[in-house]
Formats: sequence, C-alpha cells, structure tokens
Amino acid sequence: PDADALVMDDERLTYSELVNKIDQVASLLISKGLQRGDKVALWSNASPAWLYTYYGIIRSGGIALILNANLTVADAKPLIEFADTKFIYYGPTHDFGADASDASMLSDAYGIPESNIISIKDTDLSQVEIIEIDMTGRDPHDDAYIIYTSGTTAFPKAVLSSQFAITNIVRQLSLCISSARGQRAVLGVPLFHAYAIYVSWIYLSNGATLVLPNRIKADVIANAVEKEDASDLWSVATIYQGIIDNEELAAKVAPRVKICTIAGSYTSPVQFMRFEAALYNATFLNMYGMTETCATYTTTRPEDDTYVRYNTVGRVVDGIEAAAWGEENGILPPGEVGEVITRGYHL
Repeated sequence: PDADALVMDDERLTYSELVNKIDQVASLLISKGLQRGDKVALWSNASPAWLYTYYGIIRSGGIALILNANLTVADAKPLIEFADTKFIYYGPTHDFGADASDASMLSDAYGIPESNIISIKDTDLSQVEIIEIDMTGRDPHDDAYIIYTSGTTAFPKAVLSSQFAITNIVRQLSLCISSARGQRAVLGVPLFHAYAIYVSWIYLSNGATLVLPNRIKADVIANAVEKEDASDLWSVATIYQGIIDNEELAAKVAPRVKICTIAGSYTSPVQFMRFEAALYNATFLNMYGMTETCATYTTTRPEDDTYVRYNTVGRVVDGIEAAAWGEENGILPPGEVGEVITRGYHL
C-alpha cells in the first residue's frame, strides 16, 4: 500500500492513496444522485487526478465519457448531448485556459445542472465522506467507458467498451509481455486514448509505478524516463523518432529502457532497426488494434525474433479470433490480402 502507484512531476500517489481517492470520487458522484449506467464526461489534461477520477466513475457504477482534452466547448457540445451525459468532470487543458471553463458556463452550454459539473482541480476530496457502495446488480459486462473515434468525415462514432473486455485485454496483454515487463513505466500517449486506458491498467494491476509526463513531447517523456529511472516506455513512432534524433534525449533514455511498445500507425522495419540501434538496451514490440476493439489485440512478444518484431504486428492475444476477409471469397488463407475481421471478448 505504500508503494508509488502514480507519478507526475513532483506529485506522487501511493496505492493506498489511490484507492482512497477512487472511493472518494465514487462517493461524491453517488451523493450527487448518480445512478448505475449514468454517463460522466471526463475532460481534462493528463494527471493522476484524471486516472483516479476515471476509476472512481466506474466504481460508482457510472460510465466514463472520455473526451479529447483539446476539444473546445462548442466541439464537445454534440458529443456530450449525444451520450445523454448526466455529470461532467472538467479540469485544466492546454488549449483553452487554466480550468477548461467554469461550472456555470458549462451548465449554460450543455443544460446540465451546475451541481453536476465538478472541477477536478478545485474539488477538495478530503471533505468527501466515503460511503459503502452497493454492488447489487453489478455485472462484469457493464460498460466502462465511451470514446469517440473517427470524426474526420462524419459524426464521430461513440465506441463502448465493457469492464469485461478491458479486464481480459489487460490480463492477456500483460501475460504476453510478462517476460520483459518492468515495474516502472512511462506512459507516452494521451490518457483520453483507449491505448492509454489499458496500459494504465496493466501496470496498476501488477503493483507497478506508472509515470505520467505532463506533455506528450519527446523531451518531456525522455526527462520522465531519466528522472524516474523507468524501464518501460509506451508511445508512438513520432515520439521515439524525436528522442533518437536528439543525442541528449537519447542519452537519457537508452541506458534505462528495456522494453518499448509502439502502436497507432505504420512503422517500417528500417525505423524499428534505427530505434533499437539508438535505444540499445530496448526490445521494441509492435502492436495493433482499434478503439472499437478495446485498443490493442495483437502484439509481438519479447521472445520473437527481430524479423517478426520488425515486419509484423504479432499474433492475437489468447481468446480472440482474427482473420483476413475477402469481399468475394470470405475468410482468406495465409498470405492473402484482405480486410481484417475479429471477434471475441474485446468487442
């Protein structure tokens, strides 16, 4: 209970403190009238408070509506209305002010009672009385969160993921990388991505320390790796490229990291070779998934040879099926090009 669970800059939360914060968030929501299945928007920059608020929403019986921290008030309006949102947790964002907005303005904008709009930054959870939470009727298949995705050409899709899906994905991915997984990890992706949700759960469910950089930038992430002596780094190709292109940043990361995971876009075999040459102690693991599939469901393994790790996205995790599909021929044999289809507990 006294081990560090979450770290960001000089802020540190132990596991006992984290559990207490989660129960305080859940108790506050229930005291405000939250009913099982109510949607609670979570709209803020990354912080330890973001994560314990997310877990607190689920603990209360609510569903977390995870919003991109960079949305404007106007951009968020149709997303909040579409989900029939009952509560909003808001906090500091990089793009529109120290507090994203204030409760009265958000209440006017979205027609949600001001009492149901809660500041992550200003709410004193120490004043919240923790209540005994009634688990009657709870089910592992209850929805955990909604994340909007692919709004480029049409209204974004509201993707639901269940507690059952996330927990199983986390367990299976954790087993896939267990031979190399360390106890101190830097999360180099935004918390409002599905990718970040399951990564946080992998490390917190294994009693490890999760380090959150205050910005998703190569220099900030490299400094976090050095300061916290992290062995694991989860990020995207752009960040790794930014690190290895700067000798000073590479010198901070290379001696420390043992495992680096990469997802979110195509990375060429040549890029993988350059990453591993520069970050010479690290094994890079290539992964693939979508928001709709509870994020990653295929991964290379630490014991895979370099050809497999550089040229493929590995194999599906246990309990999930995937195949290539052809419009005329249905499921295709190995080596044929088709659309990826998948089924299992992750949907």
